[in-house]
Parts: sequence; C-alpha cells; structure tokens
Amino acid sequence: IALIQEPWTNNNKVLGLPETFNKLIYNEDDPIPRTAILVNSRIKCLPITEFIRRDIVVILIEVPTSNGLTEMYVASAYFPGDSEEIPPPDVLDFVSYCRRQNKPFIIGCDANAHHTVWNSTDVNTRGEYLLEYIINNNIEICNKGCKPTFVNSIREEVLDLTLCSVNVSENMKNWHVSDEISLSDHRQILFEYQANEFITDSYRNPRKTKWDLYFSKLSNEINFSDKNLNTIQELEEASEQMLESIQEAFHASCPLTVRSSNRDVSWWNKHLQILRKKTRKLFNRAKRTMEWDLYKIALTEYNKEIRRSKRMDWRRTCENIENTPVVARLQKVLSKDHTNGLGTVKDKNDCLTSNKEETLEVMMQTHFPCSIQIGNDDESNLGNNTGNKPTRMHSNERIHENLQKPIYDAKHIAETIFTPSKVDWAINSFNPFKSPGIDGIYPVFLQKSNGILTSYLCNLFKASLTLKYIPKSWRQVRVVFIPKANKKDKTSPKSFRPISLTSIILKIMEKLIDQHIKTLCFMHHCGQVLL
Repeated sequence: IALIQEPWTNNNKVLGLPETFNKLIYNEDDPIPRTAILVNSRIKCLPITEFIRRDIVVILIEVPTSNGLTEMYVASAYFPGDSEEIPPPDVLDFVSYCRRQNKPFIIGCDANAHHTVWNSTDVNTRGEYLLEYIINNNIEICNKGCKPTFVNSIREEVLDLTLCSVNVSENMKNWHVSDEISLSDHRQILFEYQANEFITDSYRNPRKTKWDLYFSKLSNEINFSDKNLNTIQELEEASEQMLESIQEAFHASCPLTVRSSNRDVSWWNKHLQILRKKTRKLFNRAKRTMEWDLYKIALTEYNKEIRRSKRMDWRRTCENIENTPVVARLQKVLSKDHTNGLGTVKDKNDCLTSNKEETLEVMMQTHFPCSIQIGNDDESNLGNNTGNKPTRMHSNERIHENLQKPIYDAKHIAETIFTPSKVDWAINSFNPFKSPGIDGIYPVFLQKSNGILTSYLCNLFKASLTLKYIPKSWRQVRVVFIPKANKKDKTSPKSFRPISLTSIILKIMEKLIDQHIKTLCFMHHCGQVLL
C-alpha cells in the first residue's frame, strides 16, 4: 500500500503510477487532488467514500491475525502549510470516525509542521499544536531516527509523519526513510505492519495444465452411470460428484504457484541502473558539500532517460502485435476506466455504510430486489422428489411446488434438447478460458475431457429440466460491481452495474434451451417456409 501526498496530476487525473496490478484511489471530482492511495490488487480494501477528499483518502483493509481477520483504516493525508488549522478538519473528522467505529488506524501524512519530538531542526507553532493534539488523543508517532524526510538544495527537514492508534503501534516494524531516489524533494518512507498470521497467496494457472494427466485423472475419478436421476437428492449428488471429479483432476494436473510480490518492468535496463547509481552518489555528495548543481543535472538526465525508455518499450510492444486477440486485450486495457471502484454507499435512509457487509447488503437490495437470503435450513430439505425447494424466490412469499413424478412431455422435451451432439456443440462454443463462476470450472476443463463428460452432462440436464430444479452448485454466482460511465456520485448504489459470473455448467444448459426455443419460434413463425 502506497500512501501518496501531492501526486502528479494532469487533466484532473493522478498520473505516473502503475495501475495494471494496483488500485488507485483519490478524489476524482477535485481538479488537483493532493492525496491518493495505491493498493495492490491482491489486498482486499473498501474505499471509505465519506473520506475521499482533496486532502485525505481513507480505505478499510483486512489484516490476518490469529483470531481471524481484523479491520483497520489506512489514510493518506496532506496538512496544507498555509492553513491555520492543525490538524486540518479532515483529519479531526477521520480520527473521531475511527473512535466511533472502534477500529484502529494508520495515517501517513505530509504534516508541514516542525517539532524536535519527531527530530525536526526547530519548533514552530504548527508543530506545537499538532503535538498537543497527538498527546491529547493518545496517538502514536511511528517515526524513528533523525533522517530528514524532506531534502532540497536549501534545507533538510522532517516534515512527514506516520501516525497510528495505540493498539497497532506494536505491530509497526522497520520504519525508515529510504535512500532510493524518489524524483521528488520528499523522500520515500517505508514501514511494515506485522500481522500475527501470514496468508500465502497461491493459485493455479489453467493454461499450464498438463492435459494428458488431467484426462487420465478425470477418467479415474468420474463414475458415470446412465441410470435416470429421479429425485432432487440424486441430482444433487450426481452434480457434486462431477464437480469434485473435475476439480480433483485439475488440482492433480496443474501445479500450485505462489504469487510473487515482485514484478519486473520491461522498460528497466542497465543504462538506467547506472544513471540511478550516479544520481544517488551525487545526491549524497551534495548533502555534504552543498553543491547541488551536478545532482540536479544528473537527476534531470535520469528522469528523461526513464521517460525515453518507457516510450521505446511501448513502441516495441505495439509493433509486436500480430493478431486480433492481443489488439482486443490492449484496447480493453487502454479504455478501462481507472476509477475508485465500489466503496461505502448510501442506503435507503441516505446514510453511508461503514463496512463491506453493509455496503454489499445495500448493493444487493438495489440491484437484486425481491430476493431473500437463503439459510442452511433452506438448503438441507432435499429429501425426495416431493420436496418444496423453489427455484425462484419472492420477498413476500415462496412458491412451493409439489414435484410430482416427471410427466411424459417433460421427459420428451428433455430428450430432444439434450443430446450428446448438442451438448458437445454448446461446450465448444465457449472461449476455453472464459472467466469461471465460484466453482472455478473453466470451459476448457470440459473441452479437454475428450467427451467422457458429455453423457454425464446430458443426464444432469435432463433431470434438472424434468424435475424443475437447479442444483445448488450451479446457482452460486460471483457478482462484481463496476462503475457506470459518466456517473460521478460514487455514493449512489445506482452508479454501479453488476457483472454476474455463473457456473459454466448452467451456461451450457441455458444455451441449449435458448437454442431450442429459437428453433421452435422459427419453425412456427407465420410466413416461414422450411426447405
């Protein structure tokens, strides 16, 4: 997580920061935002919309501990040097908010205040007021040592502070001012927050699957029976068995990869490394001799070479594009709206939510109205084919159907719709690596099964249509909310639209039924002539 003050802006946007694998959060409505937070995309965070302002940006993150996940606020703040209020009202509001929510916080700030307590060279009025506030509110100062955080050709000073609540101060480790060139007169401040638990971020890349091994494992795992599935329980068990067999075969044939936190950039080269070393040497010499001219010349050359290297790398990337899918992916990246994403929103009482659970509840009520939450008791009543499990729910009533023995018409229709050839066609119509649902099943898992799953799927689809029941695992949906274009009010739930990722198994069944309905409509449409 990078807490940024006074970022580079152009055309009302914060630029110059890597957004490919990160999430950049700042006040998009302000023409010159003075704070921003850059968060690694693997870190779960919730932007606190109430505190996305010009001089403060706040997010809520989850920290792993021995007792589970703990929520904590992280803020980037700028204290205007020309303001008489210290701390500024934004910070006062934020600290009070944390007290009300009873949650810890960390603040990284450009305080523009001097005091010898944090090893400034002198004390000014702003520093006295800030120290008084820190003491009165039981806030910890994390700064260590006397290394200046602000350095230019005129002076060196400690102006940047890292503040935190008392209950997290013991976990703040390795705080230091970096020697790395920051391309700014402010130095980079680095520190670690030591959690009590470490979660390894690992994943499996389906493109690296050994497909011969996958097919062999799947053949051993799958236990196909062509007998009819006459009850809901039999359908559920058969569906679960198939999903487990696919997942186990995938896990056995695809290596587990631990995600690395280091990402090499393609534009970095040996010449840049030499220039960086030279610039760092001249900077250290200038601090001793006060001769800054050579350092400024070297820094300018280093900056220009970085920009030149990036342009050359981008040109090479574009010249090497040879096929349409790559162009499509490139266009998608370039046209992506890098906005703050979903944060805290207003509920029906016009009050802002305070955590992710409240936010998701409001979003579900807004975009999926007339739905109810299903508990474990609702999922357990699957005894036989006379069960009352509905496939559609309403807020005021549930539709209870008495599932009688399958009628001939339903069986006949199912036999017509779901044939091995049609199922194979539907399976192969999907992009092999289309985003999966919660079950993690990619279309390629079915496409690489060499047909051994076709009969199994036919049986499942026929039973599902005949029994008028969708298995639980097919009904689980991953929903992602993305911002709508030209919607500036990020506190409104309607400024976002949901993208639903359902199971590929259900998508295949839907495609076959949809094709059947279209065929019937074509055949019986007035004026159509069948050749």
